[in-house]
Amino acid sequence: MKLADAMGELRIWLDRRNYVPVSFDISREDGGVLLVRIVFPEDDMAEAFLRDFGS
Repeated sequence: MKLADAMGELRIWLDRRNYVPVSFDISREDGGVLLVRIVFPEDDMAEAFLRDFGS
């Protein structure tokens, strides 16, 4: 999946739930891996995100 596609899917997911992250950061790790860190104001939001996007 391309980054733009993943970001679009994430945006749709957030919009459908009316979730607004407290912070959102993307960094590049060793080996070129992208790390996305999203902080939500409520634990249940983070749990829903983990359920739908976590590995």
